[in-house]
Amino acid sequence: MTGPSRVGVMVVAQGTSGAVTIKPEAIAFGTSVVGTTQHRGVELYNQSNGLVRYRMQVLFDHHCDPEAAEVTFDEPAGTINARAFKPVVVAFTGRMRADVGFKVVCHTVSDPNRPSASTQIMLMGASESMVGTSE
Repeated sequence: MTGPSRVGVMVVAQGTSGAVTIKPEAIAFGTSVVGTTQHRGVELYNQSNGLVRYRMQVLFDHHCDPEAAEVTFDEPAGTINARAFKPVVVAFTGRMRADVGFKVVCHTVSDPNRPSASTQIMLMGASESMVGTSE
C-alpha cells in the first residue's frame, strides 16, 4: 500500500462578482442644447483574478424628471477579463430644458437581467440642457 498522494487541480470558471472600479468617478456634460447628444468615456477596471459580468444602470436624482434626458451606454452589459480595463462610452441627450443629475450604477452580476448584491459602484453625472437659438 502506498501513502497519500497530491493531485493538483486547476478550476476555470466564469466569475460572478469581483472588485470593479470606475474612473473617473464623476463626469460633467456641461450645458447642452436640447436634442443634441454628448459622449464621455469611462473605464471599468476588474481588480479581481477572474472574469466578471457587469450591467450598467442609470438612476436619476429624486428632483429630476426622468423624461428630461436620456442616458445610454455603448455596451450596457458585458464581461471584463481579470485585471483588465473595459472602456464604456456614456451618451447624454437632453430632452427638455432642465438641470439633470444622475448616477450610473455598475452591477456585477451572475445573471445579466438581475443585479447581484456583491458589487455596486456609482458614477455621478450632471448636465444643464437649454433650448438652442437660431441666428
